[in-house]
Amino acid sequence: MKQIFLVLFSDFSLLYRHFLHWNISKILISLFSFLLWLLFALPFWGLLFLLLFIDPIDWQDIFSTYYATQTIGLSFLTAISSHLFYVIFEVLLLVLWVLAFWFWSSYKLVLMAKLNLDYKAGTPTGFFKNHYFSFLKISKTIWIFSWIGVVFLALFFLIVWIFLAIIFFYWGIEEAYVIATQSESVSALSLAVLSVVIVGFLIFLYLAYRMNYSYIIMLDEKNYPERKSALFYVKESFKITSGVKVFFFFLVALVFSICIVFPVDYIGKYIEAMEYPLVEALFSLIIFLTMNGLFEMLLVSTYYSIMQKDTTHADTSESIAEWV
Repeated sequence: MKQIFLVLFSDFSLLYRHFLHWNISKILISLFSFLLWLLFALPFWGLLFLLLFIDPIDWQDIFSTYYATQTIGLSFLTAISSHLFYVIFEVLLLVLWVLAFWFWSSYKLVLMAKLNLDYKAGTPTGFFKNHYFSFLKISKTIWIFSWIGVVFLALFFLIVWIFLAIIFFYWGIEEAYVIATQSESVSALSLAVLSVVIVGFLIFLYLAYRMNYSYIIMLDEKNYPERKSALFYVKESFKITSGVKVFFFFLVALVFSICIVFPVDYIGKYIEAMEYPLVEALFSLIIFLTMNGLFEMLLVSTYYSIMQKDTTHADTSESIAEWV
């Protein structure tokens, strides 16, 4: 375990040794990712505004009624039922816009991972040679995160199905509605909802951990020199994160949160409460220059120090003993 933290500290020091290059790269990566998001999102926004302009639904009246009464009026339900095609198409465009935003965030992670891999290899990449315009990497990233999205979507539907099954089995829809509208603060239904949400959240975290290294594997040309499908990278991420490695990873993440994330968040809230915009802006700049990007390096560092550790040992038990 000590060795893992020593490697992590060494990898963090790489970022500060390339402080200027690291920050210029972060700015360029953020800028490129944002432009890429605009490229994907603008067509959907254009179609959405065009549709909102030509559709017969009076959205202004509907929203005005909602803000005035805090209730969904009959006009909204009538508009939905009368112009269902417009509503479905507008919701679809909003979903595509959200997916474009998710892809932008995802590709930013890929670019940051490539930057950190290059630092560990001792060959910092040129500012405009970080897979910015690689159609292969962009398309592969889309497919990797599409598979990840399918897994999370399946989890969502499973949780909803379990929740509905509990309601039907124990109460039924009508009784569940009555219980939900009761004045009591705690009921069996609320406990059931809370239990399902907590279990679902824990499963979400675990699946996120198991699939988190998919894009890093895609970039790891040393251990995976041949081009593979996106599904292979997701499956390989499941493979290398199996067993007790989850405890080591979450212990590292916990220490990182306690030592860095929580103190920074506390100081940030304290400065925000002071209501000095200049101080708040200066603090945000300092955090961006010194802290932003550390978690991305943590993922790359644990990829080598934990996930790929047992590839150099014939016996997995030996590698586990070395970690401890």
